[in-house]
Amino acid sequence: MPLQLKEDMIAKLIEESLFKYQALFDSNMIGIASTDFQDRILKANDAFLAMIGYTREDLENGKLRWSTITPKQYDDADAQKITELSQHKRIVPFEKEYIHKDGHTVPVLVGAELLDEALSVGVCFALDISELKELEQKKDDFIGTVSHELKTPLSVMKLYSDFLRNSIEQGASKEEMIESAREISAQVDKLSILITDLLNMARYQTSEPQFALSAINLLECAKEVVNELSLVSERSIVFQGERAVYVTGNQARLSQVITNLVNNACKYSAPGTDIIVRVHKDDKNGYVQVQDFGKGISPENQEKIFERYYRIDHANDYDDEGAGIGLYISYEIVKRHGGRLSVESDLGKGSTFTVSIPLA
Repeated sequence: MPLQLKEDMIAKLIEESLFKYQALFDSNMIGIASTDFQDRILKANDAFLAMIGYTREDLENGKLRWSTITPKQYDDADAQKITELSQHKRIVPFEKEYIHKDGHTVPVLVGAELLDEALSVGVCFALDISELKELEQKKDDFIGTVSHELKTPLSVMKLYSDFLRNSIEQGASKEEMIESAREISAQVDKLSILITDLLNMARYQTSEPQFALSAINLLECAKEVVNELSLVSERSIVFQGERAVYVTGNQARLSQVITNLVNNACKYSAPGTDIIVRVHKDDKNGYVQVQDFGKGISPENQEKIFERYYRIDHANDYDDEGAGIGLYISYEIVKRHGGRLSVESDLGKGSTFTVSIPLA
């Protein structure tokens, strides 16, 4: 068959066949492209082009080809799918990736139907599943976050339970054993709060959880957290503060916030550097500041770190735990105290998180 005649037949076939999908093609709800399985993308709708960042001019000039947008690791899978298509005239949708014009990859769900076996012409359907993949990653991160959020109280409980056992074996004083048991009980209470928050995060978006509020000494609250974490973190945590700072709050909840901030400072700064915890006040508010000397946070990330699930790309340079839930929970707790949680940071110098709570 003469080449030009074949080209004309293919063009006519595509036009006729795409009429079948015209509503879908025009709606741009899903990416649609036709192909002759010779690496050419013959026709594509706006959704398909937008998905991979190319223009219609790129398509018409022949710059857009399957080999251009397909990572090499999918060559074997694509070959198998083409065989499946020739045998069954359609393929079961499968996941792969396309290469965006700017270089990043786009996860997609791809299906195809054979329009004409003799001319080897088919139509491909592609759905951008980036959001789905992101949600799957968030789900996986959530599981990891449970261990991240529960690690500190469990470590403290283990430490004091070992101490209590040794105290009993060595005949220590009743007061020492009672103090260990009291600390274990306090950590159990913290675990209960953490589990409740982790399993019911949606409540912070849809309702107003009520805290039992009273006048508490923010200085003593922060000092207790520092003492606990100094035992288990193997980091130098410097506490600065002398005057009592009374605020209206829930001590268990604010302890949770400070614990999370200090844990993050330990995790996201280089081993051997200090963590500084300061407590002070002005005429209206009491403040707890947690400063580290890590890599710092860029301005664009500073605007997002209190969002649920958000994590910074370089966060795992020192530790691979965490998924952005701790700061989200801390932010919501502080907000419901009528306070504010903020951050100041310089790249390469470190970060300072500040909790402000109205004075009692």
